[in-house]
Amino acid sequence: MARLLYELCGADPDCLFSPYTWRVRLALGLKGLDFESRPTPFTEIAAGLDTGHAKVTVLVDDGLTVTESFDICTHLEDAHPDTPTLFGGVGGRENAALIDNLIITGLYPTISRMIVKDIHDQLAPADQAYFRETREARFGASLEDVQRGRDKERERFQTFLKPYRRRLDDTAFLGGGAPLFADLALAASFCWAIATSPYDTLDGDKVMHGWLDRVLDACGQTAALKRAT
Repeated sequence: MARLLYELCGADPDCLFSPYTWRVRLALGLKGLDFESRPTPFTEIAAGLDTGHAKVTVLVDDGLTVTESFDICTHLEDAHPDTPTLFGGVGGRENAALIDNLIITGLYPTISRMIVKDIHDQLAPADQAYFRETREARFGASLEDVQRGRDKERERFQTFLKPYRRRLDDTAFLGGGAPLFADLALAASFCWAIATSPYDTLDGDKVMHGWLDRVLDACGQTAALKRAT
């Protein structure tokens, strides 16, 4: 049975932008595991998934359905132990759970505020209506007003990036000589931004851009990232 990855997409099915599915895509690539992509717009998730789940990310691996990006990565680590590691051992897996929470609670909201209107513009009309309603309720403001302050948001964002940049001053990857989950989760944040917005959330940071290129290359996903223009 084919390995299937259900991925959130824009009006263009090649615009794959969920940071959670990018984590899984990078993990599959790092481990050298083939998969079939199933691009799925917001409003087609319920109908498009024949798995009974109402949201992505969903991986169907040899008949087993796994949801939630971190759980999928732990499944891939356990199910395919002879492939490159995502965690580097039990302790690494526990540390990865902490990194996961730091990225979700710190980086994702900040990036979202910088590109939220641009994400909207990548969607088909039906998805735009859904996205605007749900995100404006979340932010308590129009998409336009939220994104209007992105230059100041990007300045504050540099504080979040300092620990990662400092680590990358000394090594090629956050994981050392090869990418680990921390690299994939952080890289997925920027794949999300790059796929939906021409705005450089990294503000030309050569260290971070160079690291991102290395992660994409190591995972064989450079060509899969369709950059917004």
